[in-house]
Amino acid sequence: MARLSDTEKRQLLAATKRRPAKSAPPPRPMSPREYVEFASFAARFARGSKPVRFVGNEWKL
Repeated sequence: MARLSDTEKRQLLAATKRRPAKSAPPPRPMSPREYVEFASFAARFARGSKPVRFVGNEWKL
């Protein structure tokens, strides 16, 4: 384990004495209508294609 210098020890102690930052408010739940609008907007974007790169004879379902 590394040894801390006096400066690092003071910095760690100062950080523990600070008040914690305010957390972000929880996200607002979407109404069904808002969800459908968001989903239809997001569906406009092109989907990427991911080819299946399976090779070999040793496989089981």
